[in-house]
Amino acid sequence: MILQRLTEHYDRIAASRNEDSQLAPPGFSRQKISFCIVLESDGRLNAIQSMQQQKGRALVATPMLLPGQGKPPGQGINPCFLWDNASYMLGWVSDTDKQERAVACFESFREKHLAVEAKISHFAFNAVCSFLRNWTPDKAMEAEAELLKVATNFGVFRIAGEMQYVHELVGLPVMTEGSASASQSIDEEGLCLVTGIRAQIARLHEPKIKGVAGAQSSGALLVSFNAASYESYGKSQSYNAPVSEDAAFRYTNALNHLLERRDRRISLGDSTVVFWADHFRGPR
Repeated sequence: MILQRLTEHYDRIAASRNEDSQLAPPGFSRQKISFCIVLESDGRLNAIQSMQQQKGRALVATPMLLPGQGKPPGQGINPCFLWDNASYMLGWVSDTDKQERAVACFESFREKHLAVEAKISHFAFNAVCSFLRNWTPDKAMEAEAELLKVATNFGVFRIAGEMQYVHELVGLPVMTEGSASASQSIDEEGLCLVTGIRAQIARLHEPKIKGVAGAQSSGALLVSFNAASYESYGKSQSYNAPVSEDAAFRYTNALNHLLERRDRRISLGDSTVVFWADHFRGPR
């Protein structure tokens, strides 16, 4: 029932003309951006700019719609497309004990983008690829003082003189054959318990839920099965409670939207509570 109501809430917000809703369309997610790597048109580094905003006494990251979903937790190396943290984008990390992994992250980020450079063929993307091709993680030490201030969340690219960011100019990534991000689930079709329609079933319900007290900072899953004792009829992971990829995308984004709004979220003890209305009637 709750997933159905959240899915309906996503549809209401998406259909409204409220520009402040900031709901992510399919293929995108909202992420917190704290820095921007500004490049010259030939790929040379121009500047590393702060994307933090002053709110009260605190500096907070800027929410932004970006291609792809949130970064999965764990030790695996999973580069994003045209955005990521400083480890992936620059090979820099404040903890010197993790420098070896930061270098591996940067190499993976570089390989991901260079692999699709010819297919995208865009001047802004070519500049990013030129930067990645010539950049080495040791160069980040020259900007360490600035990175310590601004690289608290994720970063994006922008070409000097351009108003839009590179991910906005380029659009959705071109997935290469065999790419792990090209398809998050095995081809399994079934009856969606939310919509009642046969559709592609989501293996993971993404984006992850953020802003819940006690949950991981990287996000939590509202529906998941991570032990064999919870599985049944030979169905593992979220296939055990079949929800279509479309419905999972809509309800998770609706819930994240509510959690981001202070007027729709309260804390009761160790619980986080959100609330909303299923319709609005203005004055007659």
